[in-house]
Amino acid sequence: MKKIFLFFISLTLLLNVHVFAQSVKYTEHTLVEGETLSMLASKYKTTVGDIMRLNGMHADSKLIVGQKIKIPSAGQTVSRPGDTKTKPVVTKTRPVDTNTKPVVTNTKTVAVPVTKKNTSAALTHIVQPKETMYSISKKYGITVDQLQKWNYKKDNNLEEGEVLAVNVNGIPEAVKKRKELSEQKPVAAVPDQTPPLIVKDSIKVDNSSAVQATQKETQQKINNTSQQTKDVVVKQEEQKKTAPPFIPEQKKDHPSNNAASDGSDNFFAKNFSASGKSANTNGTAMIFKTASGWSDRKYYVLMNEAPSGSIVKISASNGNIVYAKVLWKLDDMKENKGLQFRISEAAAAALNVQGDKFPLTIQYYQ
Repeated sequence: MKKIFLFFISLTLLLNVHVFAQSVKYTEHTLVEGETLSMLASKYKTTVGDIMRLNGMHADSKLIVGQKIKIPSAGQTVSRPGDTKTKPVVTKTRPVDTNTKPVVTNTKTVAVPVTKKNTSAALTHIVQPKETMYSISKKYGITVDQLQKWNYKKDNNLEEGEVLAVNVNGIPEAVKKRKELSEQKPVAAVPDQTPPLIVKDSIKVDNSSAVQATQKETQQKINNTSQQTKDVVVKQEEQKKTAPPFIPEQKKDHPSNNAASDGSDNFFAKNFSASGKSANTNGTAMIFKTASGWSDRKYYVLMNEAPSGSIVKISASNGNIVYAKVLWKLDDMKENKGLQFRISEAAAAALNVQGDKFPLTIQYYQ
């Protein structure tokens, strides 16, 4: 009798799912290799949760190439079969399990599992390699929709190292951490353009002898500073008249690292992957200062086309090559106007490029 009872319950659930699916407007999509629920949700302007509920999927469900998946229409919210918007009537006729709550349906009491709220103490999460919005939401017991809303995201795209709020109370902390990370990004050094200090006004003298002595000493220091500043200005003017030909800044600070012109001895050369679709991008570049690369030949680049953490091949017009790691995107700043890349100072020395700005070609794999 028990087996017969379980059979009828299973049959009833299947019929409910079939009737439920018929009441929802959807598009049938055949799954191809490489597609994920996140990609389908973005393509059809719906959510991963609505796709899973419409197809009766759960956290352990696996996708198979050729599988036909129902995609709900854009903007349509899908509920689990049997969900109801009416509030349940609670009865106190008998004690029930702590993980369930009694619900009166007609004259029978049915135990319905209680949905646990997100009790994670974590407020923020740093995105690791290969993590997705769906895997992060499952880790913290929240939904993809909540993750998008708390982090002001319009899609499911993530970047390695990105800070996400995984709790509504973690939004201020996530914003603060993102701001701190953005402030830590290196920017090109800007020459000090502060004019030399020249004091022309004399200091008023008080009748007090102690005050007079102090003011005399202060005035003397100011006069000495002013004279030193004038001497520096005169020397700079003399040096301009007899200045040698321009030498790039990296050549002044560091000797050539004698790197191979084909980049074969670069630290990241072995990590340059030839898998995927190859792409090339050309543009104007400048340097950013960093102590890395002079002895260990670890070169870095800032660019927008390749994702952070990927290894790219950089070619100069003179035929020299280096392999570099993408740190992050090139910020939209005044100093970066008209640039497509910034490379580390050691990388520029290895390429033997000349001038403040220089053309580069970068190859990467998507």
